[in-house]
Amino acid sequence: MLFVVFPFFFFISHKSFLYITSDYLPTLHRSMATSKYPWPSTVNAANFISVKLCRNKDDEKRSIKDYKIWKKQMMCLLQSQDLLGFIDGQIQQPGESMDEQNLWIRTDQLITGWILGSITGTDVLDSVVILDSSREVWLKLEELFKSEEEEDTSDSSSEKEDADTDEDFHRYLPLHRAIIRGDWKEGKKFLDEDENAITSVINDSCETALHVAVETGKSNYFVRQLLESMSKEAMFSKTSSGSTALHVAATAGNKEAAMLLVNKNPDLLYDKNNKHMLPIHLAARNSHKPTLMYLISVCKKDVENSPFVGKLGALLLTIAIASEFIDVALYLVHKYPDLAKLSDKDDDYALQVIAGMKPVFPSGQSLNWWQNWIYSCIPLTSLTMTKIITDIENLSSQNQMPKKFDWFKIINLVVPEAKSFKKKKVMHQHTLELVKCLCRALESLPCSDASPVYESAIIKAAQNGIHEVVEVIIEMFPNAIYAEESETECTIFHIAARERVENIFNLIYHMNERKQYFYDSTDSSSNNFMHMCGELAPPHKLNLVSGAALQMQRELQWCKQMEMFVNPSRRTWDNTDGKTPQMLFSEKHKELKSQGIFGKKSDRRLY
Repeated sequence: MLFVVFPFFFFISHKSFLYITSDYLPTLHRSMATSKYPWPSTVNAANFISVKLCRNKDDEKRSIKDYKIWKKQMMCLLQSQDLLGFIDGQIQQPGESMDEQNLWIRTDQLITGWILGSITGTDVLDSVVILDSSREVWLKLEELFKSEEEEDTSDSSSEKEDADTDEDFHRYLPLHRAIIRGDWKEGKKFLDEDENAITSVINDSCETALHVAVETGKSNYFVRQLLESMSKEAMFSKTSSGSTALHVAATAGNKEAAMLLVNKNPDLLYDKNNKHMLPIHLAARNSHKPTLMYLISVCKKDVENSPFVGKLGALLLTIAIASEFIDVALYLVHKYPDLAKLSDKDDDYALQVIAGMKPVFPSGQSLNWWQNWIYSCIPLTSLTMTKIITDIENLSSQNQMPKKFDWFKIINLVVPEAKSFKKKKVMHQHTLELVKCLCRALESLPCSDASPVYESAIIKAAQNGIHEVVEVIIEMFPNAIYAEESETECTIFHIAARERVENIFNLIYHMNERKQYFYDSTDSSSNNFMHMCGELAPPHKLNLVSGAALQMQRELQWCKQMEMFVNPSRRTWDNTDGKTPQMLFSEKHKELKSQGIFGKKSDRRLY
């Protein structure tokens, strides 16, 4: 028995029988395919709408241009689904039966959802989200952008050019639809009638038939046929965002199309879009690992715009880390160690990026006692770079390795969660090794170049409670322990006290005479460790225990512990706001204290 629940339908399928029940659809004859109010809820509007609508007050001409493109793409979508009448007023809300009205409202809400989902500007959204129908939203958007368009001083020749272009786009609608449907027979018929259509721009995003075919992911037969009739030079045609068809394939994760494109023209691998990104960067940024691994396997180092050299290489490394492809990042650092010494186009270093990614570290896991037990019992083989490289290269080429008997498969049958825990544990192992590799790479840099990188990384790790990164950096660069936040001049121990991170603050116990330096240290506002604990703990730390009384008790324990690390003469010192630690604690914990007293009067003695 299979149950599938949709917004307005309830299907019960058993063998060859199908039953349909709905308050809105009392008869089977009113199916979605034959309804006068279609409801194509499975259509992915993103395949049609590539422009996000917003109002840029600093560049009104750009806003107008984007709106025109958006409008044309949305009309193409609606026309392809026979829904254009909802926004031009031809299909109005019926006044007959309640069933007819419900069908109309359902379709109208779907169109409204498509429109609202393609708007990013909050000022635009605020103006239309309160409206009742898709037509009202459509007319309001025309009104909003018409005022900007009237201020546009485009000359008549430009307007005529736009009109001619719109006419061309309309002419190519049958081809566009055929590609979306994967209908090569219909597409070939159009291409045979217009030999220029194969390289012509067919929509407002400046996409050609090849771009659209690659983007859909289900028209790779289309891609193959188009490539047979195209020159290598024609494959460099770009969209309005500067993307070749290979950029589009990488963004969509269409590995098969990427292979077809690269096999015909490998130079596409090294062509940058308007944001100075290669196809390989887009595959990594959009988390398409199979496509990414394929592109890594075919890209070369000794070419112009190689993704393994300079800023482009550093960008690939930081994106791989941000996408949690830790094994890929480890592979890149081992094979191209100089990437760890370079910043990407946003001036971020790999060590700084990973210092902010708590989920990829053991400290980022929230496991209960039995999950911790399973995690600790999972065996791991020793990590070698040879094994990592082999695994990555096998994934790239899809080679089948000889299968060996694995006892872990038996364990997984008994404890299904063990598989996901093992995957996490392997990632954690890779992550720790990656941090060490990144630090070792920085060792070869002059101190003046390396210290800003590891100091900012250790501060970021402390802020995020990632003690693993803090420990590795201190081990590799002992002087990093004196790093301070640029805004507050807080040390990592002040941050640990403020964020309630025991594993980082406990590092102070393992220090020799250097710990005395921190006992009297304060931040830029003269706050010592006790002041830091006077602030209320972050919610995720406060909620480790339930109930206000226990939370208050935990806060008091932290404050009491901090007394050990502040000289007695300074325990009652004022900060720059004239507040002692005790005053700050009372002020910030007033509400928590009252909740604790109300919940459990016996806890009064704590205060």
